[in-house]
Amino acid sequence: MAKRSNLFQRIVHALYEALKPAGGTVTESAQVLEATSGAPREVDILAETAAYGTPVRIAVEVRGRAKTDDVQWIDALVGKYRDLNIDKVVAVSASGFSEAARRKAASARIQLLSATEAATHDWPAEFHRLGTAMLTRQDHVDVSIRTEPRGRHDLGRESRLTTADGTDVGSLNELIEFVAGQHRTRVSDILRTRFLEYYKTVADLGRVLLTEATLRPLLWVQTASGDRIPLVQIAVRAKSVHTVAKLPVRHTEISGHLVSSAEVKKPNGASVELFAIQRSDLPGTVTVRISPKPAARSEKGRGTERTRRKPTMGPG
Repeated sequence: MAKRSNLFQRIVHALYEALKPAGGTVTESAQVLEATSGAPREVDILAETAAYGTPVRIAVEVRGRAKTDDVQWIDALVGKYRDLNIDKVVAVSASGFSEAARRKAASARIQLLSATEAATHDWPAEFHRLGTAMLTRQDHVDVSIRTEPRGRHDLGRESRLTTADGTDVGSLNELIEFVAGQHRTRVSDILRTRFLEYYKTVADLGRVLLTEATLRPLLWVQTASGDRIPLVQIAVRAKSVHTVAKLPVRHTEISGHLVSSAEVKKPNGASVELFAIQRSDLPGTVTVRISPKPAARSEKGRGTERTRRKPTMGPG
């Protein structure tokens, strides 16, 4: 216990010193409630601050045993934090980790630190890393139908659909394509309004987002044998996968403000420039601007003297 206590206190001290200027808090033996059950779980060290207006919570678990920590501890941490509202988990071991523990931690996005690394770690960087990436989403949508009675094999995508009074409203294929398109739009709406609830870090973007919906339309479908049977349910399931391409970022200081810029190429071949501005008079905030990239000067204009306007910083 003496070794663990000493290591524990060194990490707490390092976190206090790192977060104190930024207004963050460090809580020892913090109680964090599970999202589903509401049961409290104890976290060795909970560090909290705001990164550009967004609350960030990092949990640090510490072990000071003489024996190398193995995969069982990482398994326990995976289970423990599965239902806790924590943005990142850092595991610190005084004796190091086995190779199996390192592989499991990497797959679970748990950061591992030795005692020496933890004491000298750049903790503020855990909260304020800023980068730029091109994000592409692919939706794999599966639509299935259920009729009454079930198990009819004489249906196809060209089977006709009718309302209760017999009015033809299109083919089964048209209905499937419409439902799939509506669900893609629903996924886009969810991510547009709740993106940071699902993806809090770049590593989270590697996760697959699963969504589903069930519809009960008041429609009938015409079978190949001429029967008209009710279409009682449409089930939609989608897997959304993101591809992340990190972009090179340029950092420039202008009048005491830090400007991070990157060029983003759009699918149509055009380019836009993204600027993330961190103003020295507004600590803890970032302003993002996107503008079309200026066209390159032609060979004809290369010999002409031009006046270049000095970049200025606006209030917003």
